[in-house]
Amino acid sequence: MEIIQFEPESKKHRNQFIDLPYSLYRNDPNWVPPIRGEVRNLFNRKKHGFYEHGEAQFLLAIRDGKPVGRMVTLAQRNQSDNRFKETGNFYLFEVIHDFEIAQKLLNRCVSWANERKLAKLYGPKGMTPLDGLGMLTKGFDKRPAFGMPYNPPYYPDYLLKFGFKKVVETGSGLIKNDSFQLSTKVLKAAEIIQEKRGFRVLSFKSRKDLRKATLSLGYLYNESLNSSDDSVALTTRDINTMVKGLLWIAQPELIKIIVKNEEPIGFLLTYPDISEGLQAIRGRIFPFGWVRLLREKHHTEWLNINGIGIVEKYRGLAGTALLFSELYRSIKSNQQFKYSEVIQIGFENERIRQELSGMGIDFYKTHAIFELKLD
Repeated sequence: MEIIQFEPESKKHRNQFIDLPYSLYRNDPNWVPPIRGEVRNLFNRKKHGFYEHGEAQFLLAIRDGKPVGRMVTLAQRNQSDNRFKETGNFYLFEVIHDFEIAQKLLNRCVSWANERKLAKLYGPKGMTPLDGLGMLTKGFDKRPAFGMPYNPPYYPDYLLKFGFKKVVETGSGLIKNDSFQLSTKVLKAAEIIQEKRGFRVLSFKSRKDLRKATLSLGYLYNESLNSSDDSVALTTRDINTMVKGLLWIAQPELIKIIVKNEEPIGFLLTYPDISEGLQAIRGRIFPFGWVRLLREKHHTEWLNINGIGIVEKYRGLAGTALLFSELYRSIKSNQQFKYSEVIQIGFENERIRQELSGMGIDFYKTHAIFELKLD
């Protein structure tokens, strides 16, 4: 068995890297393949925004001529002085049920990180905040929402055995739309906030309208969700990629921005879940997979709630009540959807999690972020 570090331009190794999960999960009915074209974009150093401020190491574990594991290690630079940030990320970790192979992959990641004088490894975390975050630790019997990480139960055990520590947990919650309720107190508070404090909710009627809001969505994402010292804010290219990815699956009326005196201060990002369609086409949009996905968009019973946030300085103005009110209206306004999934609410955000649980949301999936301190 050997570990190969390859350059993104190596077509053979790139294809082996992309294809590996299809063999690992071939008997797993819950696994949802990613869109293959989006995975290929990760290797494009000319077009992917990450390479403006970072480096990537791509690894493949090969045994008897066949791929049995893979991994990416990422290092990002400070924009001010071009030095590497102290934290490196690992991403797209996949391996057969063999700890020795996982150990060799992880050792290569550590060596690469040490060469760049990084202080720790953190992840799984991708090239941008839009990539799947964390590793599944609960909910292995459930199909993941579109774009969310999924893995076998032994992956977290392998990380812990190697020496990683669990540092962050997030929960995803199930909503049964017909029984979802919001108290009249919260609904009334939302009305008062709009009348007396200058809050207003913007919704969209078309993809053209949504495209115009690109910069506002990116600004709000950075301000409300991307606040850790080791994170890299969405660039303009990242923001355009996000909106481009949303446009073809979004129902614009379900995406909302909250403004105060014309300043964007909060957002609600919801869209139809197309996971079942991706399973049917095995992640291949061309030549005809896109037809199946468009049909799935209009027939799926599942709604993904993949972003709900407000700029920190306005949280004390009861903006959360307005966000919950708009979430309630989005769920109740469209009879197509019978179920919704609130995706990856941080466990450290105990107040919001308790409020959501009080509304009848069942946090039935958990993802964890792991960290390894380096010598």
